[in-house]
Amino acid sequence: MSYKFCNIFLSNSDKALFTEVRIPDSFYHKAKGLLGEELLNNNTGMLLKQCSSIHMIGMKIPLDVLFLAKDGTVLKCVNNLQPWKIAACLKASTTLELASGSIKKLGLVTGMKLEIRDV
Repeated sequence: MSYKFCNIFLSNSDKALFTEVRIPDSFYHKAKGLLGEELLNNNTGMLLKQCSSIHMIGMKIPLDVLFLAKDGTVLKCVNNLQPWKIAACLKASTTLELASGSIKKLGLVTGMKLEIRDV
């Protein structure tokens, strides 16, 4: 598989919320996303650039999803999105897929600003 990696931080923080976040670098890897994953660690995820909607068709596990503005502001939080469901936020430019429970565990809410830092 071919991915770039990044870390996700709260704005103005030096402590990473998520490490080893995958960024697909091809159409195929973006379309495949996390399909086939049976377990997602709490500190990992997938960042989909130029993406304002996702589907969970064929997924085996639920996900938490953050929809982000261009500046990293959280526009929408979706907790525990189940397989075979969809989610969207038309104003989002980026979507962050995370292990289910991550949003609640970290207290992430709409309006928070996240920073994406390349590894």
